[in-house]
Amino acid sequence: MAESVTRGQVRADGIQFATFTEVEVSRDLSHAKIYVSRIGSDDPSPLVDILNEHAVMLRKEIARKLTLRSVPQIRFFPDTSTATGDYMDRLIAAARKSDPHPDDSEDNDQGDGHGA
Repeated sequence: MAESVTRGQVRADGIQFATFTEVEVSRDLSHAKIYVSRIGSDDPSPLVDILNEHAVMLRKEIARKLTLRSVPQIRFFPDTSTATGDYMDRLIAAARKSDPHPDDSEDNDQGDGHGA
């Protein structure tokens, strides 16, 4: 499927920056959720919309290239885990910056199992 996207069968600005980060297939193999992120952007939604418009064609490509009894219906979803991780990193950095007692307490910690 990635080959179909990179060979130009799906045309869109920034499609070359699409990354398929995870695939969840239903137990009966009839449906697949494909999570997409975009390198250099927190919002892959425009790419997800385009990929969903081409989902039938991409499914046919998968069926043509793989020997499967049935090919799952595919649906694309934005993967926001990178953006969420970046947000969490910023929150942690802000909390550390505002901490009146920065990491000095770790050096004097006696709760490390070595006794006092």
